Amino acid sequence: MAQDVKRRLQVMDDYDFEHFVADLWERMEWETTVSQASLDAGIDVIATKETPYPQKKVIQAKRYGENTTVGGPDIQQYASLKQQVEGADSVIVVTTSEFTSSAHKRARDLNVKLVDGDQLAQLIDEYDASDLVSRYVSDGQVGRSEPSVADGGATKTSIEGSEGSEKARSEGGKLGPIQFIRDLGWHQYVAYAIGGVFVVAAAIGILADISLLDPITDLLVIVWLLLLVSIPIAWYLDMRRVRSRSKWNPTAWLYLLGGVLLPFIAFPLYYYRRWKLI
Repeated sequence: MAQDVKRRLQVMDDYDFEHFVADLWERMEWETTVSQASLDAGIDVIATKETPYPQKKVIQAKRYGENTTVGGPDIQQYASLKQQVEGADSVIVVTTSEFTSSAHKRARDLNVKLVDGDQLAQLIDEYDASDLVSRYVSDGQVGRSEPSVADGGATKTSIEGSEGSEKARSEGGKLGPIQFIRDLGWHQYVAYAIGGVFVVAAAIGILADISLLDPITDLLVIVWLLLLVSIPIAWYLDMRRVRSRSKWNPTAWLYLLGGVLLPFIAFPLYYYRRWKLI
């Protein structure tokens, strides 16, 4: 039973897993907040409780396959998250996989609580939270994950139908623009959006001298601006996904700055490294 629950969790989408962890902690009578993907600094969930005494926990949720473990350097990094949240008293790292002996040692030294896949399955059983699992992953998705040759045998999960699956079903199968982009893949969206910026700019240049088409030109300008703004946001979200699914930890601010100053270097370099490692 526990192994079946773990398999279901391991094929869950990363963002859905964060919301699942938040929902599970709420089932445990905590109040939770899921950090905004585009704004946070690595914090996934903040959990607070006032009884029997005030507590605030910073939770890092790592959805990994069975062949990937969380190591000591990871715990060292996550321990510092407490300093980013005022009043936080400790950090909890939750994974669908396992922790190395080094991770356990660092966790004891740094006062970090660890919850591995087996313990997570026990919590689901203890708090009768199997309905939460079903909310975020369907039976048809189990078994779709494929092993990746990237760092340390990390697993890569097929995203077909998995990202926000319950949200899509609740809307009768209709996908909003954000869900469409997530299904497409943030890195693919960035590539298409960059191409769209050039195409729309060219169209604006062609239509600018035709006064009768001014409304269309104005609309294209709005589209061009939206594409321009969405590129760094989608790029950052892809970096978050890369960090959660591999050992590569791209420096977001450096790549984003490079995308502004040296786009013809920053974008190809990022995509090359992504292709090699993911």
